[in-house]
Amino acid sequence: YEQFGDAAAAEYEYLTQGAPRAWNGAISHRVDYVELWADFIYMAPPFLAYYAVDTANFTLLREAVYQCQAYRQILHYNSTSSDIGNFAGLWEHILGPVNNDPGLWSTGNSWAAAGMTRVLATLIKAPSFKTDDATQAQEILTWRNQAI
Repeated sequence: YEQFGDAAAAEYEYLTQGAPRAWNGAISHRVDYVELWADFIYMAPPFLAYYAVDTANFTLLREAVYQCQAYRQILHYNSTSSDIGNFAGLWEHILGPVNNDPGLWSTGNSWAAAGMTRVLATLIKAPSFKTDDATQAQEILTWRNQAI
């Protein structure tokens, strides 16, 4: 446990204090510049949620939820009234200065939906789950359902 615990602590430290962030606080998928990738939601927010429960850091659990919201705020497809029925709720794949790909990839949306499901499950089963968390849980469920 010690070896993995140290690695998890280092990852927590990097994600919360060292990683570049977008204008709204979304943690960058890339190390050297701010770039947001939809599949990031499958990786970092669930890790933050699991680590939060393991360390009884429930502010961090809310940060995991916030990362889903912040990514959605930036990657959510900005549809026009003529295409809203077809693309409402979907996320663009990558937004950033180097690998920009605003395409609507079903795999990217699936990774985001799966990551939000992992955060949702952790939030609901967390020992500190409260009534206020039910609102966050419902938001994640809505965002997840929109992405699929």
